[in-house]
Amino acid sequence: MIDGVLSRLGFEESAGIYIKKGNKSTASGQLMQLALTNPVVFACIEIRAKALSQVKFYQEVNKEKVFSGNDILDLLNKPNYFQSKQDLLKQFEWYKSVYGYVFLKPYEIGLNNKNIFALNPTNIEFEEKENGHLIFSDAEAKRHLNQKFKYQDGDKEKNLKLSEVIPFYDITNLLTDTNTHKSPSRLSSLLTAIQNINLALDAENVMIQQNGREMFWRDGVGGNLGTSLPLADDDRTSIQKVLSKLGLGKNKQRAIITASPIGHKSLHVKMKELGLSESVQSNIELIRSVFEIPSEVYDAYTKGKTYENQKEAGIGFIQNTIQQIADDVANSISNFYELDNPIKATFDHLPIMQHTEEKKANKVLKIAMAYEKLQRAGMDDGTINELFAGQGINIQPND
Repeated sequence: MIDGVLSRLGFEESAGIYIKKGNKSTASGQLMQLALTNPVVFACIEIRAKALSQVKFYQEVNKEKVFSGNDILDLLNKPNYFQSKQDLLKQFEWYKSVYGYVFLKPYEIGLNNKNIFALNPTNIEFEEKENGHLIFSDAEAKRHLNQKFKYQDGDKEKNLKLSEVIPFYDITNLLTDTNTHKSPSRLSSLLTAIQNINLALDAENVMIQQNGREMFWRDGVGGNLGTSLPLADDDRTSIQKVLSKLGLGKNKQRAIITASPIGHKSLHVKMKELGLSESVQSNIELIRSVFEIPSEVYDAYTKGKTYENQKEAGIGFIQNTIQQIADDVANSISNFYELDNPIKATFDHLPIMQHTEEKKANKVLKIAMAYEKLQRAGMDDGTINELFAGQGINIQPND
């Protein structure tokens, strides 16, 4: 019945979540609420967001990395009144992971006060019709960039142009939506898995509350009918008093004294037999893979576990997933401000990335030692170089 009522009011249901239909990107905060209240989704997005927030932006000047000292780098390090770089990037990744896209809005107050904010996609309302997706002339490009959208900022509605924002897409735009400025959300593919985890956790909670119950009855049968007799009032009161005092410490007891023999049965259900943990774990693996989180990284965050290959997994996660996001931010901001010297992003300062530098150094050392041994064995440099080249190692012995 409620499904029909909500449907007539313009809502659609998916995995127990009702989302209002309309031309706004999500029309409500249900997706964010879903992500914030499911422990697995929360952990996956938070892992991505925390990793991204550790990036350092820089520009190369005379072959040196410069991390501050000009307007753009200082803006990225302190983007607005309310947020640090880390705060903005975490908000950025949460919006993008949950809704599929996010806009950064640069804003300048006066001559020397630049700011940049992340717009909440739930507060964006696009025009119903666009001028087309293919652009063949400067006039069409200008018309496209001049398109406006509404943004609800508290109790104020603002009209913004597409040319005033920097768009970012989690997957890519134009996959399923006719709007060129939206991208599908990863959560769309995970709604069933999220619901399975929520249901399993709810079931576990119910069983925890039910477990520990016991059943007592008067042993024996009454008359010739073969039926069990009810407990006498005094026996029932005695049992209830004893069970209410169960536990550790003084005056806690388990002995039950009754006027007649009684039967007993534990109603405890073994949690393992329900298979809830296996169900949750299989859905965790699915959600984790969609968010591109290695199992070693996820377990380190959620359980504090460590593995022999954890460093390699963390490095791979940074290099293959987070670095691409950071590069997208750096490139898009460079393009927006039309910088001749582009912004770049690095994670080399992180302790985990030093592991890579150590491996590189050890590799160079081993090559140098091998080269020296071959020289001592009487092998000429040309033959040694050919030998190394056959192993995919190009080396210049005089460098």
